[in-house]
Amino acid sequence: MRTSTLNRNFLRLAVVGIGAAVLILAAPISAQTPTPDPEVIQQGQTLYQATCASCHGLNTGEVTGNVIIGKDLVNNVFVQSLSDEELLAFIQQGRPVEDPLNTTKILMPPRGGNPNLTDADLMLIIAYLRTLSDPDASRLVASEVEDTGTGTGSYQWVQVVDNLDNPLQLVNAGDGSGRLFVAEQTGYILVIENGEFHQTPFLDISTLIPDSVYHGGYTEQGLLGLAFHPDYENNGQFFISYTNDAGDSVIARYQVSTDDPNVADPNSAQILLTLDQPFPDHNGGNILFGPDGYLYIAFGDGGNPYEPNYNSQNPTTFLGKMLRIDVNAETYRVPEDNPFVNDPNFPPEVWAYGLRNPWRFSFDRATGDLYIADVGQWLIEEVNFQPVGSPGGQNYGWSAYEGTQRYLMDVQVTSEVTLPVLQYTHDMGCSITGGPVYRGKNLPDLQGRYFFGDYCNGSVWIASQDESGEWGAELFLNTDFVISSFGEDEQGELYLVDYKGAIYRLEVQK
Repeated sequence: MRTSTLNRNFLRLAVVGIGAAVLILAAPISAQTPTPDPEVIQQGQTLYQATCASCHGLNTGEVTGNVIIGKDLVNNVFVQSLSDEELLAFIQQGRPVEDPLNTTKILMPPRGGNPNLTDADLMLIIAYLRTLSDPDASRLVASEVEDTGTGTGSYQWVQVVDNLDNPLQLVNAGDGSGRLFVAEQTGYILVIENGEFHQTPFLDISTLIPDSVYHGGYTEQGLLGLAFHPDYENNGQFFISYTNDAGDSVIARYQVSTDDPNVADPNSAQILLTLDQPFPDHNGGNILFGPDGYLYIAFGDGGNPYEPNYNSQNPTTFLGKMLRIDVNAETYRVPEDNPFVNDPNFPPEVWAYGLRNPWRFSFDRATGDLYIADVGQWLIEEVNFQPVGSPGGQNYGWSAYEGTQRYLMDVQVTSEVTLPVLQYTHDMGCSITGGPVYRGKNLPDLQGRYFFGDYCNGSVWIASQDESGEWGAELFLNTDFVISSFGEDEQGELYLVDYKGAIYRLEVQK
């Protein structure tokens, strides 16, 4: 059991706008620090050339040796996203760095390896770099999270079941039965009814998935997604996402057995689509029905864990994309209002692109708004927001951007980039797990709060948007869970899936 008291200890998450598509709109960095006089600039430039230029480029994309982190220093995240005080502390302390191309592991030593540099010298260098900053590259200066007014209250995670093998998802069928279905990565779907497992699996596809998916171990392949048709109560159809033994992503339709509602017909499988995966990582795999009745499918960029092929900005592939299809057909059809249905450059199934590994997304069951949690690379985990009624077609920026920051400078974007509404850096976690907006009745103080967590450290946060459109987030609970997903029952009550083998329900502490 894990308990928490919701209080006013707010987490420093970055709040980065209201989710509208923004093309290079931001306050200039000069709004953060007044422009120094020419003498100060000259002194900073002289120090930079003497002490920094051997490793770090400015804005021309140059790289010295294997020091990839030095590329485009001025418009790099370290300059654009940090205050002068934070940047000074960063240079003072130094840090180990692994470059994005995995060519070397390097160390940025304290004070750039020059112990004779004083704090005053470093501030001169920072002042010089600020004068070169392109305000169009700043991509918004993230603000600090404010009080979202959630009040106080005590909550606990109560264990429902355990002894699971690599559980990834918990969903309900929406058929009024109250049953919960757990998808294990190892290929089994299990039924929970009245707090207990049924002895017979609902479905077993363990022979279809790669041998690399083993009990108790970590992999990004296997049985990854489960979604029940909105009319499941009448048509008995459900859909799964998995990687087959060749490592390819598969979306398949199944039918419940005509004899037993707690067992699927294994012979009813119908493959809707197969996607060749270049690597075993970033397969995505989450599938959900939207409020429009269409099936949404999230695919990662296929990276390893880097993205050598720049798939997310490549319009010709499903990789790094979200798809939207109509499954009320023999296989599926493409909705006529999909954003790229008349664009010869994109497959018509694509709904959004520029995603790295959106392995968890959710629809607000009350409003229909879409939340996409996208796992980051080196620095940033992000939440993207798409309001109900959106026409789709958003470019979320990867791999030209990681969060709000420019990432690979040689990746060009040909459309406006939609910024995340929330992001946090890797000093607070390393892999975001998106959840739902709470719409249950048992926890009224949490009504309308969006839940998300971090796979690496077990932290859980809640977020919301105020009437002015500003987003805020706060730490809800620290746990030692490996959070693979959140889930909802038919009443909208919240569950947490621990990859180590258990399911928990959120309750008021008694």
